[in-house]
This record gives sequence, C-alpha cells and structure tokens, in this order.
Amino acid sequence: MNNINTITVKISKTIFITLFITMTKAELIDRIYERMQEKNINLPVSLIDAAVLTIIDSIGEQLAQDKRAEFRGFGSFSTTRRKAYIARNPRTGETVTVPIKRIVHFKVGHELRHLTNLLITL
Repeated sequence: MNNINTITVKISKTIFITLFITMTKAELIDRIYERMQEKNINLPVSLIDAAVLTIIDSIGEQLAQDKRAEFRGFGSFSTTRRKAYIARNPRTGETVTVPIKRIVHFKVGHELRHLTNLLITL
C-alpha cells in the first residue's frame, strides 16, 4: 500500500519502513488487516473496525471523566480545563465570553519518541 499519504524509507538492503504522513481511521483498519494477513491471521475487516472504534470510544470515555488514558511506550492522553474568559471579536470589536472547556493533551511515550527520532536521523 503506497499512496500519497505514505513514504517508504529504506533502512538497509532488505528493511523498509512505511511512514504514514497522515492516517485516517480507514487506513489504520486497512493496515491492521494487512499486518494480520502477513501473520496468517484471518480477521474480518468488520471485526477490526469494531476493535478500533472500541479503543477510540474507550479513550474518549476516560477523557470525558477527567481520567488519563495511558499506553506504555506509545503515549498518554489527558485533559486540562481552560477557564472561561472574555475576548474580543477581531472583526467587529464586540466583547464575547468564551466558555470553560477541556483541552486534550497527548504526551508521547519513550518508545514512540525513540522510533520517531530514529527515523528522522536516517
């Protein structure tokens, strides 16, 4: 699978890594399906889709409850609250109140950071 959203990097004579510039949920599902096929594991795409949706929903539920979602080596998701404040509409100059909101943060895990930095130096 080599499309405009991927770059294939040659690490050695026989090792290539495909980097995804952007990855949609559908592309993630396709990639998981391909990896399972490589390992001779036949999972229907509908089951992989359900698993990916469950993971995304579970992370969202944790964040909605002001809890962290942590995946060792990958990273952790957390939220912080931003206070309400008064701002100005730059076009009209009108004063508007911006409500309280949660901001989602992602902190990269050690292994993912290492892999990313390794790929940059190649």
